[in-house]
Amino acid sequence: MNYNTKQFVLQITKFWKSWIILILLLFISPVKAQISGYLGNEKPVYDYSGFKPISPKLFVKQNFNKLKKEYQIDPTTLDRGYRIEIVPAKRKGFRPSVRTNQLYAQLVEDAALEWAKQNNYKVYRESGYEIVQKLGDGTEISVNIVPGFWGPPANKTIEQDFKNKHPYLYTNAISDYSLINKRYSTIHGLKSYESEVLSISDKKLINEYIKKIGELKQSGKLNKKLGIETLKNFSNHYDGKIEIITSKYGEVSGDLIKYQKDKKGISANLMPLKLMMNSMLSFCDQKINEAIKIFMAQIKK
Repeated sequence: MNYNTKQFVLQITKFWKSWIILILLLFISPVKAQISGYLGNEKPVYDYSGFKPISPKLFVKQNFNKLKKEYQIDPTTLDRGYRIEIVPAKRKGFRPSVRTNQLYAQLVEDAALEWAKQNNYKVYRESGYEIVQKLGDGTEISVNIVPGFWGPPANKTIEQDFKNKHPYLYTNAISDYSLINKRYSTIHGLKSYESEVLSISDKKLINEYIKKIGELKQSGKLNKKLGIETLKNFSNHYDGKIEIITSKYGEVSGDLIKYQKDKKGISANLMPLKLMMNSMLSFCDQKINEAIKIFMAQIKK
């Protein structure tokens, strides 16, 4: 191959290399940006542009036949918001499947977003929606809602499935530098599972706590009650969680986290989270109740 031929081949190779690199950059850049949005520190923020919540009237218009069918099968489904249907397996020896007939998922989704917007809460879009409120004292509250849900296993009710997922109950259990409480409760008239963990997460405070516990042991004064109070006095981190049983609102849970780096004796509880969750579910109720009222008026004509 002579010199001129070599130069020609090199130019052609450079030309195609340039195009290949350009195409790869164009392809990789948006993918890289998308990946960084999910894997980086920043969670994807919900974009409200073009958001227009569906009204109960329009919802009934679009879903009238579905609502009518479910009402005819079981009138109580309107209030419950869903119907679990066990579908027998077509082939012998196979397990039956579960079909969940949900009524208000679309209405609940739009209502939750509308409520968050009215309250100026930040919304993150993940598997469902995470609605976040930050308080001035370093407390962060988040309510998570997934309007659609899978039914329980075919051999269990929603109540049994909920209990199986939350088998542990603790009252003032101490584990390392944490005080743990887990219990069943109710919120918005629905069964819930609450978890509160008070802990010491700062190294300096941990050392002080260990020293204090050692002194109490030496003096013979240490008992369970005093041990709990001592851990509380040195705590600087609170992590509270609530998970509500699956209902017409879908899957709803919440978190309340408070952290203070050096200051010991943190004070926090689940009440702000409960108030936020109640507020959102009450707003959803307004939309659902209005839709039921419109539907019942139309079906009785």
